[in-house]
Amino acid sequence: MLDKVVEKLAEKVVRIEDRVREELSRKENERIEEYLRREKLIITFSPEKKIPASTLYWTLTAFKMHQYPPILAPYSSFITHIAPYHEQYSVIALVDNINILKPMFDFRRLLKIDTFILSENLPKQMKLLDTMEIRFEGGFFEKNIAWSLYLSILTLKSLASEVRTRRVENLLKEITNIGEVVKDMCKRFRKEIEHLAKILSENVEAYILAPDYLLPVIEGFLKDYVNIRVYDISSVYSMINMFENNVIVVRTGVEEHMGRYVRFRLGFGNVHEIVVNVDPVSAPLYLMILIEAAKEMAKNM
Repeated sequence: MLDKVVEKLAEKVVRIEDRVREELSRKENERIEEYLRREKLIITFSPEKKIPASTLYWTLTAFKMHQYPPILAPYSSFITHIAPYHEQYSVIALVDNINILKPMFDFRRLLKIDTFILSENLPKQMKLLDTMEIRFEGGFFEKNIAWSLYLSILTLKSLASEVRTRRVENLLKEITNIGEVVKDMCKRFRKEIEHLAKILSENVEAYILAPDYLLPVIEGFLKDYVNIRVYDISSVYSMINMFENNVIVVRTGVEEHMGRYVRFRLGFGNVHEIVVNVDPVSAPLYLMILIEAAKEMAKNM
């Protein structure tokens, strides 16, 4: 069953990659790269863009492009607590909802905030100099991995020469061709995918612990499963007694000490791990693929 799911998923990811390459070839990307290199940057987003916005934030943060770390804020917090007090910052806004786009434009004009807006649904009157419309077809999985790939690749390409390390070059090569590894990756994680699919299909209560940079992917992709409880992995140090059976730790190799603590306290038999042992910057992309495989498998169980 899983083999058929993975075959279709691999083909889908390759098509998404091709579509992302088309968008990356557009001349307008040069303007976005200028914003990505700004000294002070705010990333704001409407709810449907939380995953790609988070991916962008952690990619920028990981490579310390600026003296000032970027600020990540949903639109509701941005307009009340951030924008009025950060006049010297530039803004990249990932916004699709027309009910947010209109006040966003008004806000930009009134406060004279230096803002670049990326959207799938720009009305004609809003297609100004610092806006770009990008449309990725498909459902939740397709849109989120396409936007995350697009922003990750664009960010890595925009890095100044002094931080274009071997790590950056390897990451670029890796995520630009992520479709090539889908089959091998899912084969390697067969047991973990099948375990998660079983939990999803049976709709049993389960606890998923993960580092902060992976939480948006897990929360977003599993939002329809009401019995799944998602927590930051660091909460185990103060809340370990509330976790019972069906505990899944999702992590990279960096969080090995936290995973070891959970296994020791809860017992090895009560804890399953999904160790996405890649660079933490690309880990959200791989995790989207693994969870999507489990969800598709669960539909046929």
